Amino acid sequence: MAGMTKDSPTFNVQSLSRVLSEHLPAKRWLVGFSGGLDSSVLLAALVASKPEQPVVAIHVNHGLSDRADAWQRHCQALCGDWKVECRVEKVQVQPNGRGLEDAARIARYQAFQAHMETGDVLLLGHHRDDQAETLLFRLMRGAGPRGLGSIVEQRDFAGGRLLRPLLAFSKSELEHYGASIGLDWINDDSNEDEGLDRNFLRRRVLPVLAERWPNFPERWRLTAEACQQADQLSRDLGSIDLHHCDEQAERFGWSVDWSTLAELLPHRRTNLLRTWALQRGFAVPEHKHLREVNAQFFAGSEPRGSALVQWSGAALRYYRERVHLTPIQSPQVTEPVIWWLDHKLVLADGTGLSAQEAGGGLHVPEGRLDVRWRRGGERCRPAGRGHSQTLKKLLQEYRLEPWLRDRVPLFYVDGELAAVGDLWICHGFTAENDPGYQLQWYPPKAIGLDEEGGLDDGGWGDE
Repeated sequence: MAGMTKDSPTFNVQSLSRVLSEHLPAKRWLVGFSGGLDSSVLLAALVASKPEQPVVAIHVNHGLSDRADAWQRHCQALCGDWKVECRVEKVQVQPNGRGLEDAARIARYQAFQAHMETGDVLLLGHHRDDQAETLLFRLMRGAGPRGLGSIVEQRDFAGGRLLRPLLAFSKSELEHYGASIGLDWINDDSNEDEGLDRNFLRRRVLPVLAERWPNFPERWRLTAEACQQADQLSRDLGSIDLHHCDEQAERFGWSVDWSTLAELLPHRRTNLLRTWALQRGFAVPEHKHLREVNAQFFAGSEPRGSALVQWSGAALRYYRERVHLTPIQSPQVTEPVIWWLDHKLVLADGTGLSAQEAGGGLHVPEGRLDVRWRRGGERCRPAGRGHSQTLKKLLQEYRLEPWLRDRVPLFYVDGELAAVGDLWICHGFTAENDPGYQLQWYPPKAIGLDEEGGLDDGGWGDE
């Protein structure tokens, strides 16, 4: 890679201290510590600066290498020498359809998040050459401004902040500092595998560029900053358009007005959908998904009720002139369960049930309900009505979204249907003189990762 230029800053303890001083206050400094060059230099210099705040190193053992346990011991030994608390997280890396690297990144960020407290600052060791490598990698994947913004210096994270204080420094500067203090760091042999795209770019392409344009990483850093600004402008506009489309929180996800969304020019509609997904903790839809959205939702007249486009944990649906953004539903619970109402019940699919004593409400003599789900043919007479109807018709009348109708919990007392979700109580089960229960049904909500936790590595144009 490119070496130092006469205009590049020199890395040392004082330069790191200056960067960190711009990001105070901090409750604690947490350092993502792999034992490699970047994180080792970062932690060593941080310790040498003698900060007032506690320092905690977090080592994530992915278990992907035969040497993973040896690397863990190396990191623990260094932290022992430096008198730094070292927390180890052993994770199970589950490929999610986008590759092992992406899955490892998700696991890593989840591990970091588990140790964050309000006011903490998580420090990661990405440097200027990483920024150039990421920009080129995402360019090869067809990324737009968001992806080409590459690695951001700081952002909110898990109740605190994430900061990359080495982004202004080159790899060669970090190597020089490490050698000057006799630092011993890990060299991961997987970095030699040119079958991996990033390694190929790092080892074969970027050195050629450096021969012709020695300071290209600094130029590309400016390009990345410009793309970050363009991305922020796009998100600002997307937020304005989203507001005009009347976003509403729903029982399961969120919705916007279809007709207002359909009136937007296609590029603004696409920008809104991407912004919306990010704001609600989802991955950004890729080109292929957006083409399918246009075909199913905006190709002509009102969409069909079966309109559905899914991507990376998110789903776009249509119901009653509104477009719904929801999580992809997990496998449905079908086996009956017993619910004692003095405890909140959380089912295997993430559904939550809670009950609160109140005047009126559902009469439950023994404080327990049998929870079941629709099998077909159920009938109910809602309290206050003169006759019964099928659940199918009642759920349509109550305007429960179609994708929730087979998942609404049915509550039974002594074998009789007593209530349907928190929608209505059946005739004969309303508490009159005795205290009753107000029930609440919480379908699973979106569990969004931070936007650099592996969900959006390719930016806004990644196929």
